[in-house]
Amino acid sequence: MPRRTTAAEVVVLIENFLDGGVGAHDWDDFESATLADPMLEAVRRRCADIPAQFPSSDRNNFASSEGLNALRQIADELRRSVPEVEAARSRARQIALSAKSLYAGSIAAADFFEGVESQDYDNPYVSRLIDRIEHQPARGGLFGASAKQHDRYVAEVQQMITRVLSQTADAAV
Repeated sequence: MPRRTTAAEVVVLIENFLDGGVGAHDWDDFESATLADPMLEAVRRRCADIPAQFPSSDRNNFASSEGLNALRQIADELRRSVPEVEAARSRARQIALSAKSLYAGSIAAADFFEGVESQDYDNPYVSRLIDRIEHQPARGGLFGASAKQHDRYVAEVQQMITRVLSQTADAAV
């Protein structure tokens, strides 16, 4: 039975694969499962053909650098052709900018979380970012983190913010 998926999910999967955030097993599932939507099925087939069209000289790599660029181009084309994908990217950028404001001290945590909506958890990077912010350990005290642990945690969250912002640099806010 063909698998139901959205264009936004396909774009996120391709981008996460390119960034190293999707394992070989998940990518293999995508390449081998027929998709219900004919347009997305055509995209899936194009993605599955990349290694044959652009073989890598290193058998441990998915494809050559030209193949990875072609895969990135497929994701870009799909993102631009489907309004829901661009809306999801724009929303991810809004969340990352709010998180940046939170860490700059411009907004309170309550204001940040008030702006989070259920669909924000659909993007795995944004979901992880929200989760990390929500579970940030307190600094010091009986149950808190040491200053060094806390600073490392904050630096990790700020890297996540930077990653989401760089992935959505061309998205409208």
